[in-house]
Amino acid sequence: SAEEKLAALRREAKLQIQLTMEATIYAGSPTITELTWSTPEGRRFRAYCSVDFTHLSQLFFLETATAVYDWFPFLTDGNPADIPAGVREALLANGSGAHYLFEGTEADASANESTLQAIEYLVAYFELHKTELIAATALRTAAALEQQRLDAIKAAQPKDQTLYFWKNETPVTR
Repeated sequence: SAEEKLAALRREAKLQIQLTMEATIYAGSPTITELTWSTPEGRRFRAYCSVDFTHLSQLFFLETATAVYDWFPFLTDGNPADIPAGVREALLANGSGAHYLFEGTEADASANESTLQAIEYLVAYFELHKTELIAATALRTAAALEQQRLDAIKAAQPKDQTLYFWKNETPVTR
């Protein structure tokens, strides 16, 4: 449609940024997501977030006022005992809303400005659409469980059955 073409043209006019992150999700109370990424120079950075990024995994691009981020997270589950000391307390000290904690210096933060803007956008997006995102994740989980159930039923069915038929040799009388 004309509206979709206009939106595509608007997106193309903005700065295009590839955003690839590893997101380790530590389920618990609260759930914490550890985000790690590398710069083109090979430096690795880390941020901890109070948002469960499982709910954001279905976003494929993020559009802000100035840029479009091609979003591709690698999600893994982590052991909550592996969260570094002080991170949980630091996130809890910031309040109950969605927020993140960048691990680095001011110079590191300015060098990663576009990535940190994307994280801020994701955190704000989650806050605005929390109910819908959680409901969509629950639906995907239920659909995956149902598919597993159907696959288990299919796997339990006997395979390669051969049916034999014999012609009845005795004539049928009426």
